[in-house]
Order: sequence, then C-alpha cells, then structure tokens
Amino acid sequence: MWITFFESFINENEKTAKSLVLYLDDQFKKEFKNNTEVEISDKIEKIIQIFKFLKNKDMFESFYKNSLAKRLLDSRRILEDAEREVIKKLKEECGF
Repeated sequence: MWITFFESFINENEKTAKSLVLYLDDQFKKEFKNNTEVEISDKIEKIIQIFKFLKNKDMFESFYKNSLAKRLLDSRRILEDAEREVIKKLKEECGF
C-alpha cells in the first residue's frame, strides 16, 4: 500500500525527475569527491531505487543528459567510474 502511495506522490508532477537529477548532480559536484567507492555505489543505488518509481523516465533522461554534459564541460576532474556506474544502472533499468 505504501508503495502505491509513494509512486503516486513521486509522479504527481515533473519536478521529481528534475529534483532527482539536481540531487545527483550535486552529489557529483560535492559529496562524491569525499566518499569512498562503496559509499558512492550505495548512494547511486538509492537514487536508482527512487528512479524506478518514476513513470516519466524520458524526462529524467533529458535532464540527466543536460546535467552530464555540463559536468563534462565544466569540470576539470570528473568521477568517471561513478558516471559510468550511473549510466550502467540506468541502462539496466531502461534498456538502451
């Protein structure tokens, strides 16, 4: 029962997809640099668990692509392994 409530709450508007991407972007810019690989993997897994409840995964993908492009252009040092892990998990969830 709580899963259906959570899913309906998550999908009330499109702000959730954007907020999830903004949170992930913030993690890449600040938090992930201070975490171990295990901590990064755990955080990514939790983000993907929320992503699974999104109905409009295309909107998330669009926001994520823009966010990734900005990180790639702006950052001198990006966390390639973490970026690859996020992309891998998104592919597992949605396919190519």
